[in-house]
Amino acid sequence: MAAMKKNLERFCSLAEEIIALPDAEKPSFAQPERWMLSQLQHRTEAVTRALDSFETRKAVQHAFFGVMQDLRKYMKRTSRSGTRAHVLKRVLDVWLRLLAPFTPHICEELWSRMNKKEFISVAPWPEVDKELIDPGAELAESYIERVIQDIGKIQKVMKITHPERVCLYLAQDWKWKAHKVAVEHVRAGKVDFGKLLHEIEEKLGPEIKKSDVSKYLQHAIRELRGTPEHELELLSKIEFDEFRVLTEASDFIRKQTGARNIQIFRGDDQKRYDPQNRARLAVPLRPAIFIE
Repeated sequence: MAAMKKNLERFCSLAEEIIALPDAEKPSFAQPERWMLSQLQHRTEAVTRALDSFETRKAVQHAFFGVMQDLRKYMKRTSRSGTRAHVLKRVLDVWLRLLAPFTPHICEELWSRMNKKEFISVAPWPEVDKELIDPGAELAESYIERVIQDIGKIQKVMKITHPERVCLYLAQDWKWKAHKVAVEHVRAGKVDFGKLLHEIEEKLGPEIKKSDVSKYLQHAIRELRGTPEHELELLSKIEFDEFRVLTEASDFIRKQTGARNIQIFRGDDQKRYDPQNRARLAVPLRPAIFIE
């Protein structure tokens, strides 16, 4: 009971904080906003499905703890005040309706403080807006999170809390081309390595050594076999721009890692700062990292 009371107090405090924000017109959405609104659709769908199946515990897990977790992450990711206020209020509107069956009195009170005219008990149940589901933004945020975790692991080994510089090296273009073909082969089922290698060699031409391609593919296939099917499907459909994603998130990565400077280099950049030649180790979706 004490733990639940504390959780409800945190929820009320966050809700009050959002309600107190100045109203803002609908702004343009950057990646963090697209991710947050996409997550909200998944939470809404999960809560609705759980309630329809009488799985109350699962519904509460998504409606309360899931949305809370997503909001906390979003609030760390963005500092654009007008956009942030608009999205937070939009999320709270849905969040209160999702929680109303479980905490009716609290939600009714907060709903009235949002200047809603009708009671929340008669407000329409939230519907999933499929146009707001953005798999690309979800993939990008998962990617950023993995990069931060990888940097953190190296910091821990090196015992560096505030590195002077963190360099991120992206995979060379030929590795991305090979990766795209490998994704299709893994999705199709059993991989014929010889056939895959031959197909990629034809696409890349003689400039890339066969031994380099073969070595990379062995690693790529192991990684792809452990990748969820929905992510493989997404990777086969979209052009994932690692450089853009990391560049836009560089300030966030810097704050999360305590680094003074974040530098991002394309794998083929001949002018990159790379004292240990780490770029050769970069693979798609797993940048090589150098810290000093």
